[in-house]
Amino acid sequence: MLRFINPKPLIVTQQLIIAADLYIQMTKLKYDIIGICNSSIDALQTIKLNAPSIVLIDLSLKGSIDGAKLGALIQKQFSIPLIYLNPGMDKQSINLAIKTNPAAILNIPYETAEMENKINYINKQLNKGSIRFKLESCLDIE
Repeated sequence: MLRFINPKPLIVTQQLIIAADLYIQMTKLKYDIIGICNSSIDALQTIKLNAPSIVLIDLSLKGSIDGAKLGALIQKQFSIPLIYLNPGMDKQSINLAIKTNPAAILNIPYETAEMENKINYINKQLNKGSIRFKLESCLDIE
């Protein structure tokens, strides 16, 4: 029988309000939150040490490695499913992010139920051993 493993998300954003809200909502959902990182370097180190099952990355992340570049690195090095947080980025930025093959994009502001559904869907696929995702079924970009 398949044993369900709880989601272990890592949140990567420099926006404290978004980080705090995601943390609170995920705590209510009883997710095993790995942590909150505010830089790409911190995120990569945290991933190496704690092996999250899902990484939520803010596309507006600033620094030498922006959100989409961080996503590409994570996919290449760790093959961990990504959910990009989209705080209203332009279409060009979204298209660059899509090329990194995220499991989903969550528009900010978000509905808790939408976030929960996306994480639970990804987690269900992980628990089944299916790590490939169809981006079209997860995207909600206008």
